[in-house]
Amino acid sequence: MKWHPPDADMDKIIEDEYSNLYDETLDELKTKAATYGTFMMKPERLRSIAEDIAEHFTQHTAPNGYKAQVVCFTRRACVEIKKHLDELLGPDVSDIIYTGAQNDDDELRKYHYSSEKQKEVISNFKSSEHLLKILLVQSMLLTGFDAPVEQVMYLDRPVRDHTLLQAIARTNRPYKDKQCGIVIDYCGILKHLDKALNFNENEIESSLIDFDELKRKLPDLIDEFKNIFAGVDTANLWHCLKHIETNKLESRVNDVYKKLQVTYETIAPDPFLLDYHQDYKWATEIVVALRQMNGNKKPNVGDYLANTQRLIQEHVDISKIDQTAPIFVVDDNYLRRIDELPPDREQRELLLEKRLRALLIVRLGNLPIYQTLMDHLEAIVAQKDQETQDTLELLTKLTGNLNEAIKEEQAMGISKGEMALRQLVNEKVPCDEPDELASLLKDTVIENTFPGWQVQPSVHATIKKDIILELVKYAGEHPEVELNLDDYSRFSQEAMKYVEKHF
Repeated sequence: MKWHPPDADMDKIIEDEYSNLYDETLDELKTKAATYGTFMMKPERLRSIAEDIAEHFTQHTAPNGYKAQVVCFTRRACVEIKKHLDELLGPDVSDIIYTGAQNDDDELRKYHYSSEKQKEVISNFKSSEHLLKILLVQSMLLTGFDAPVEQVMYLDRPVRDHTLLQAIARTNRPYKDKQCGIVIDYCGILKHLDKALNFNENEIESSLIDFDELKRKLPDLIDEFKNIFAGVDTANLWHCLKHIETNKLESRVNDVYKKLQVTYETIAPDPFLLDYHQDYKWATEIVVALRQMNGNKKPNVGDYLANTQRLIQEHVDISKIDQTAPIFVVDDNYLRRIDELPPDREQRELLLEKRLRALLIVRLGNLPIYQTLMDHLEAIVAQKDQETQDTLELLTKLTGNLNEAIKEEQAMGISKGEMALRQLVNEKVPCDEPDELASLLKDTVIENTFPGWQVQPSVHATIKKDIILELVKYAGEHPEVELNLDDYSRFSQEAMKYVEKHF
């Protein structure tokens, strides 16, 4: 790095000066190594560092929802770097926290925040939604500060031992899709890690992973992903998807890909990745297609990290994915849509099964009919290897039934709660007037419900009891209703799932 101080100077500082300075200020360091201090505070150096921070942060940190901290050489350096960041990113993106001194000039006094103001700044920094993204410090907040949303530390102040170890550990705090933190070293301290961290070697290794190790890890992860498809024609996307389904490998594919993606993103934009671009694109294509096949709509590119989003948008062949795992809409044109699926019968069956499952999972809690249709789907899948049945024909019929159920739900002139009770009565109670019984049950439920009733167990028990009593009364007046004691209990238990949601 062009703004690292000369090695000879850094060696002298580490060997001769560090041991008694880190709980104090750096005044003695500056006195004894004036050339070092002058070098670190060069205006063109601070400007260049600010430009580098702004570029790295906007391209690689912010797009993934992370934040960063800048550890500056002095409080004056905090102010100067923030000036440049304000020009590059806007004044609201960064802020400063340090302890003021009595003889500070106006520029430094601007950041003499009260205790309450400092707490507010820290709270804003920790919030993933707040506009404050970069926090500049000199010695405060290097230890005892928990901010999982922080991924990057831009380090421009020599720190060591527990201070350095804890600062590194903080950037490594677990957060969504964050494999590890990143330390970008502007002062050269990490070139002398053995001297800066006077700890057991294993303790150091567990806290800091350098990019060389990540680069060694990436090809191993690529190989791990490839090994999932051993013996498969990997150029054929459908064969890959079929292999995943047949061997129940979806969890493994997603787990390995998640590790691969985070490692790739952490290394990016290093040119080292160019050798693995094709392999990573292939792995990403499989995962995008798998998620499209298992969903009821196109996957959201925003579900991937920033560099992978760009790769999908610029390099992944979405048309090939759409041909292999087309989005299937269940509506009155479902027969034509089934005819438009890929001609391979096995592929049609699997795509139709996956689409029906995705649609039913979303609707399961709405009405009993969807649970009934899901049970039919499971039965079809369980028996699809039997020669006596036509799986595609059964799935096509089930699609028609689902379409009718969706249309009925959309067109119903009664409440969703009463519709649920009607469907449940139709399925579970043999009677001549199911709508009449459903209406009576609805009235029974309404008598016992009020805003917030769901959190009161005694109300749950009362409703279940009254549903059973209403059924017993109705059965006594209608000889065609034949239920035993277990039937009453099972019906009330099933009904409560919909009563809790719709009343």
